Amino acid sequence: MTMRTTRKTVTFLRPFRVKGVDRLLPPADYRVVADEELIEDLSFPAYRRVSTVIFVPA
Repeated sequence: MTMRTTRKTVTFLRPFRVKGVDRLLPPADYRVVADEELIEDLSFPAYRRVSTVIFVPA
C-alpha cells in the first residue's frame, strides 16, 4: 500500500479546544501531519486519509 504524508503549519488566531484535550489551547502556530493511503484498483489516483495529528506543546 502506497502512503503519503502531508505536513502543514496551521495558525489559530483565537484560543480553541480539541476533543480529548482537557484544556483550552492558546492561539499560535501548530504543526499538523496527515497520512493518506492510495486506494488501489481505480483508474485514477485517489487517496484516503487514515491519520491526522496536531502537535500541541505540553
